[in-house]
Amino acid sequence: MKNIRAKHFQKKLNINRLTDFFCRKVFTDEIGAKLVYFTLLTLTKLSMEKTIKRKIKFLKQYYKKAKEVSIPYGYISFDNEKLYEITTHFETRKAYITSGNQELSTVIFMEGDKILRFGIFFLEGLRKSAYQVNCEVVIKLELFFIEENKKIVKTFSIPVGETKHGIFGCCNRDNWLDIHYPVKNTNPQNIEIKLSSSMKEGSFLMYENNIEKNIKNIDFYRSIALSGPFISNNEASNKRIVLLSIESLTDPDWISRNFGLNIDLPAFDTLKRDGLSFSCAVSQVDCTRPFVHSMLYGLFSSQHRSGGYDSDDIVSSKLKSIPEMLKKNSFYSVASVPYSHFNADFGFAKGFDSYYCTPRPEMNNAPDMSWILRSIDSVKNTNHFIYSHIQRLHPPMLSLDDRQYPNSINMNDIDSAYKRDFMPIYIKQLKNIDLQIGGLISSLKTANQYDNTMIVILGDHGVGMHPWWKKSNNEYSHFEMRGRVPLFIKHADWNLGKKCSDTNSPVNATITAFDSILEATGVKRPDYVNVSRAIKDKYKEYAIMETLYHPNFNNYAISLRDVNYKFWIEFEVDWLKKHTNKITHYKLYEINMDTLDANEEVDISNSKDERIINLVKKYCKLAESFIEENFKAFD
Repeated sequence: MKNIRAKHFQKKLNINRLTDFFCRKVFTDEIGAKLVYFTLLTLTKLSMEKTIKRKIKFLKQYYKKAKEVSIPYGYISFDNEKLYEITTHFETRKAYITSGNQELSTVIFMEGDKILRFGIFFLEGLRKSAYQVNCEVVIKLELFFIEENKKIVKTFSIPVGETKHGIFGCCNRDNWLDIHYPVKNTNPQNIEIKLSSSMKEGSFLMYENNIEKNIKNIDFYRSIALSGPFISNNEASNKRIVLLSIESLTDPDWISRNFGLNIDLPAFDTLKRDGLSFSCAVSQVDCTRPFVHSMLYGLFSSQHRSGGYDSDDIVSSKLKSIPEMLKKNSFYSVASVPYSHFNADFGFAKGFDSYYCTPRPEMNNAPDMSWILRSIDSVKNTNHFIYSHIQRLHPPMLSLDDRQYPNSINMNDIDSAYKRDFMPIYIKQLKNIDLQIGGLISSLKTANQYDNTMIVILGDHGVGMHPWWKKSNNEYSHFEMRGRVPLFIKHADWNLGKKCSDTNSPVNATITAFDSILEATGVKRPDYVNVSRAIKDKYKEYAIMETLYHPNFNNYAISLRDVNYKFWIEFEVDWLKKHTNKITHYKLYEINMDTLDANEEVDISNSKDERIINLVKKYCKLAESFIEENFKAFD
């Protein structure tokens, strides 16, 4: 079907109408798509400038056809209509595409009170035509209760162009209009649902008596998107899960110990008091895109094989995300993330009813806590899963975007950063993160929603900061500041899982977060996750961190951490033939039993002590065994 994203990006790319027409023909045609793929391969082999390849990838992405998808659990299936996954502006949803004058209808069996949710978005053709005529879209919902012979009709209109309107101001054409309707149903019965849209000339005004004045039907082909519609239980005691990952968040307790700081973080302290806080949580991978793969799908990086940003890794259709698995528990799932490498083309939107991804975290509409609070307020009496990834701590840490303005910065902090000491700015931004989390906690308590909300907060990985982090040829990227992250789990009063009793031993932060959400909701793990856990259980005394494809594509690094030692090793591997070729580097550090920190100033791997020599051999064998088992178990 016709691409619906082009207009927004014509302005950004300065594309004229002729170029726009050409791009539509080339990038939406099957032969054209193959030509584009061949061109990309050729440019890669010729080592052409990255900007050229990126521009072609950009055009390919935004001039793609909408993908037809199956009807998810809880969605209404309308007669003779197809559901598509579409991306409008920065948001991806599953939607029916309708004409300006069209009726969607179906009959469903309904038992008990429900909530019907759907969203409305005006597509490109309607937007262009709206400037030529004063018009509005009239939306009508009809419910016919067959057993009771009762009919309910609800109607409203939305302005399309710049016209005045009695209900809506000039609508933001980049966002969906979300609607919910509580369906009161006393008897189990079949209900006929009709959802229609019609185009009318003129506009509904607050003080005008005759709203039908000068009405003229106008037809626009396939110009309105209706997301969902989604049916869920209407329950006052709903379940809510907030999963929040924070970019480059090193464990604040680790920072306090190692830099001699006393950082006041009241929101983190509240989560420690009300839930679980793990003393030695380790990130499973040292970059963000594979972290999101691991967190949403419950696998180690060497199992899902996403390892960086250079490749176009797409999530396997065989894998199920957290929101996909929560669907049968009637969860409405939303996400908001920054960075273009999280966009829906890589499969991250799987299972989400709304997936919002901004290309850059500095943009004014990038996610922050206010988005989470609005999401909570917009979905009530329905099970609700919210995921967001917030960036404040990854260099460059400061920005002049509206979300961080007004903001007066201590000149001493900037002066220190100018001298390559970035810790003062990092602490300032860390306190800002704590303030936002405090706002979430306060808002939930005020709304009496704190007890029925599960909160999971973790870092994707720790911060990469001078002088520990090197921009290129970074041999050892598992250093403590990078690998140690906080993990907070505040369970809800509806929790069905067992609460962990050991919070002091080394723990896999990302994997633990995934497992905790499934256990809390009583969701059965997929078979492939059980295979992963069977492998993990062989290494249950270790927390594991990995790096794939870095510094070269044929590299693989893993660190194994127990209560006594931290061992890091790098291999040369053949990813196609699935085996390790040789060991290139390794390091062994002792763990301070009091602080649980590795002493990375002293590498003891080259010690002549027989005990250390045998220990290194043991760890080498364990590390190689881990990756080889993953090669065998996961295609």
